[in-house]
Amino acid sequence: MSVREQRGFTLIELLVGVTVGLLVLGAGLAVLDRSWGASSEISDRAAGLAAARTAMAEATRVLRSQVCLGSNPPLIYADQNRVRFYVDLSDGTSRNQVQIRELAYDPTTRKLTESVWLPTGGTYPNLTYPASPTRSNLLLDNAYPVDASTPIFRYYAWDTTNGGASVLLPAPLSASDRARTIRIVVAFEARPSNRPSAAKRASDVQNEVFVRSADNTSSTGGPSCG
Repeated sequence: MSVREQRGFTLIELLVGVTVGLLVLGAGLAVLDRSWGASSEISDRAAGLAAARTAMAEATRVLRSQVCLGSNPPLIYADQNRVRFYVDLSDGTSRNQVQIRELAYDPTTRKLTESVWLPTGGTYPNLTYPASPTRSNLLLDNAYPVDASTPIFRYYAWDTTNGGASVLLPAPLSASDRARTIRIVVAFEARPSNRPSAAKRASDVQNEVFVRSADNTSSTGGPSCG
């Protein structure tokens, strides 16, 4: 009688080995999948932050260049999603180059845009402008408010009864409030262009601009125009 061969695996040993191998493989794939997801999330956040910073840099650049147009204050119209104002980005050799700029957020399309009206004639301060913008630029796509209670634009004026502190103005601004606005706060959230609903990948940015011609000794505490 021959002795039974002892080499190899029993069926139970083989099943145990396969099961353990599958568990190890599954764990490895889970780690790889999580690493890929984390890398994608970091990449999306970085891209969103770069786009948000570029848009904010342009918004603050033009807002810092607000000017009066004669006796007219810098702000033409202002609410929580839109602000239109006079701006001078020239080298200062001529006052006839004052432009109209508008920063506008559309809550439906989630776009932040900039519109420009270039003067077509006249002499400062009686400049003329076209009815439609000379050009418009997209500053940011997939833009959102940072939260439900924080609008894109907020406006502040001197509180003459409280030692020069600033107070939030109700929007849209009235003519008198536009004339006394001294600070504008801009805040928005940028989400990845390929994942507009992924709030956890969003990047929030906020900045504020003080009106250069603001005079807290004037009767309104706002820009000194004339």
